[in-house]
Amino acid sequence: MPTTAINKAGDRHYKTTVPLGFVEGFDLDGKRFEWSVKSGNTFELRVVDDDD
Repeated sequence: MPTTAINKAGDRHYKTTVPLGFVEGFDLDGKRFEWSVKSGNTFELRVVDDDD
């Protein structure tokens, strides 16, 4: 599985890169997401503006 890092991008923002395979496989380019905590070290990322 690909790995990536999270880097500070401003006072209250961070950024990361998303592996190309995820973006192409799930058609994520330009989509908006909802984040939620599942447990102490797991989160869920859900597409909220899916056209399907």
